[in-house]
Amino acid sequence: MTEDLARLRELRGSSGSGLPRLGIAFVAMKRNIADLPEVIRLGQSLGADRFSVSNVLAHTPAMRDQVLYARSIEAEEVEPSPWAPEISLPRMDVDELTVEQLVRVQAGRNGRSSPGHARGREADTCPFVEKGSVSVRWDGAISPCLPLLHTHRSYLDFRPRTSHAFSVGNINERSLTDVWSDPAYVGLRERLLAFDLAPCTICNSCDMADENLEDCFGSPTPTCGGCLWAQGFIQCP
Repeated sequence: MTEDLARLRELRGSSGSGLPRLGIAFVAMKRNIADLPEVIRLGQSLGADRFSVSNVLAHTPAMRDQVLYARSIEAEEVEPSPWAPEISLPRMDVDELTVEQLVRVQAGRNGRSSPGHARGREADTCPFVEKGSVSVRWDGAISPCLPLLHTHRSYLDFRPRTSHAFSVGNINERSLTDVWSDPAYVGLRERLLAFDLAPCTICNSCDMADENLEDCFGSPTPTCGGCLWAQGFIQCP
């Protein structure tokens, strides 16, 4: 694998175009956080100029024990050097398990701090709506984001939370333009931009937080106050 990437770097250099660009995604857990500095070092040696680091989305109790964001300490955000690779970090606990690795990551970028999760974005924002993206499932169902494509269970702190699939239309029945312009979908995007939703990731103390169907603010489905993407804990490449 590394030999193939090294060859790709050679071909890219000989073409003079700098394309294709190489990015590396890393899912950080307690058991592999010590590998992050070496992954970045190896990636840079192979010509990678973008690194996307995400926490793990815990689907089982064993995975829940591997999370690195129990105390929700946000990484400091500083503009990176223009010649250094972009390293996008999620919100992560800074403790005895992670601090050495984060310092090594920073030191490997000529002493510059990494830009932090979703460069310039605060918590309580939907990264999918901000980017103007949609997600299409295998059967044509259109969802506003990746997490709502399929019903799945994950852990919000130590409590299991079920995220029910939510569709705004089907590409086999309506054009994407029609679905995008539908007043109901426009209203959903406006609500997500405002993000006036119950703070389930902080509170997480009632049964409403166990699903994304309703919240204590009376928000309509889907209720995204417990979305780990919106809080910067989980990042997509």
